[in-house]
Amino acid sequence: MKDTRSYVMDLSVPKDLKNENLKEFVERIAYLSEFIQHVSYEGSKNAIRVTMENLSDEVRKQFLDSYAQLTESVNHWRLLKDREFRSNIQQHSHLFSNEETEIAECLHYDETELKILELFDQKFVKIAKMFSAQQRGYPSTLSVSSMKKNRYYNNFPQNVFSVSEIPHNYKLIEDIRGDVMNIEFNHFQSSGMFLQPCICYHCYEEWENKQLTESVLTAEGQCFRHEVSWKINQFRKSEFKMREIVFIGSEQKVISLREEILNETWEFFNKIGFVGKVINSRDPFFFYNDMKKGTFQMLSNAKYELLAMSNKEPINIASFNYCNDLLCKNYNISNNHGEYLHSGCVAFGIDRWMRVFINLYGKDPTHWPPIENLI
Repeated sequence: MKDTRSYVMDLSVPKDLKNENLKEFVERIAYLSEFIQHVSYEGSKNAIRVTMENLSDEVRKQFLDSYAQLTESVNHWRLLKDREFRSNIQQHSHLFSNEETEIAECLHYDETELKILELFDQKFVKIAKMFSAQQRGYPSTLSVSSMKKNRYYNNFPQNVFSVSEIPHNYKLIEDIRGDVMNIEFNHFQSSGMFLQPCICYHCYEEWENKQLTESVLTAEGQCFRHEVSWKINQFRKSEFKMREIVFIGSEQKVISLREEILNETWEFFNKIGFVGKVINSRDPFFFYNDMKKGTFQMLSNAKYELLAMSNKEPINIASFNYCNDLLCKNYNISNNHGEYLHSGCVAFGIDRWMRVFINLYGKDPTHWPPIENLI
């Protein structure tokens, strides 16, 4: 029988850890073991409190070894602080709704929530069309070949979902049909496919091995990322809806287009009464060697995030990314002179926009801004 008891450990904070990196450090601990149930910083003790299940000697040793490796890496951390580029926080006194209770993840959306999702997506399509984007529809899976090219599997292994399947084997299928009470996972094999963590890689597949001057595509779909189960809430989900605008062209064209889309989004953000800011940011790389890529992102302003305040918390609801020529190289996308194009993408977390909106205005349409402000 599985041991379901919980065990609590208070671990010392690395002596070389800077205060500004404490949140980042605590965030990484959650990925050290599947048996972790909660991680927090106990300021009164200056300790990291870790709650775990099934704390056998083997599990405890594996976790403490991993914690020691993470602690050792702190000596090399060189993380830059986020820089704020735009903000309307000081202009508003009504930052938050009166409702401040945490809303747990819900397994369905009601009609009002679906309506708001649709309204926001219509607006994002409208923004995309302003820049001559062509609409696309893509599958929810990515091939091994594509994952090798985009390197998501290597850069963010903690977030990857792969797809399993039951082999077309007559005897196995008969065995499964005869055992209606159980699901045996050893019956499954890898399909060689992955659930998409984002939409943009499909666009690169469409452009692959082509010579182009420039192109803009937009698509919406369900995205999947393996999140720590006890961190899932109304904003952080393992499955979520995303709209992306993806564009390729010259370096100047891509950087300019990203700025123009950011301007349009910021104008809409203010028009509907949202409160927040735009900062430069980095992707959530886990290992130290990869974190240096995040530092480069910060220094080169390769990634902007739009944060909306909701119940006193800043929520990332959109990102504006400049990818240089890296992905175009990996997918062999060039211009007529054989020079690799540059690329960028803008990603809207539609579920988060909807939830921020409801936290601010509620579900009664009579309390909403005029509908023309939404679309």
